[in-house]
Amino acid sequence: MSTPPDTPPPPQASSWLIGEETGQHLLATLADFHHALRQLLPQARRSVVIQAPELDTPWLGMREVSGLLTPVLRANPRFHLRLLFNDARDAVQRGHQLIRSAQQFPSYLSLHQAQPEDQRPEAWLVIDERAVITRNDAQRFSDGTACPSAPLQARNLLQDFEERWQRARPAAQLRRLYL
Repeated sequence: MSTPPDTPPPPQASSWLIGEETGQHLLATLADFHHALRQLLPQARRSVVIQAPELDTPWLGMREVSGLLTPVLRANPRFHLRLLFNDARDAVQRGHQLIRSAQQFPSYLSLHQAQPEDQRPEAWLVIDERAVITRNDAQRFSDGTACPSAPLQARNLLQDFEERWQRARPAAQLRRLYL
């Protein structure tokens, strides 16, 4: 069975090395976004910073994301994941693996809600201040890119994120209740 001529070949795993490969990989489907996470998350050493307006349940809420992060957490005691979101109601109702992970590993994962004036519609992820995965339309899995080495783009995203993170607050609906 052959692949249709207009179907691009799958990305090569060896080309997804953080800090070494500067090309952009186009992401047009949810499966492409999952592939990008599988390639880049296991390479994280220091940090993952995420802007996800509604916690991106289909992309970031899958159990596999936690599975990719757990070895990173155990191997790197200074690792930290920070996620800034606008609204978590849908993620709480559906169940979200990053919410569970943040409850389980509160010193490694922080999920904060942006203030109304600081909310952004786009979704993106930065790994170790270098690798970037972006999605222009947070409602659709299209028009996305992944770049294993984009330090300038990462720096610009992180600068805006840091300013908004300082004003953000932990969301009460994400806390675990102990009764």
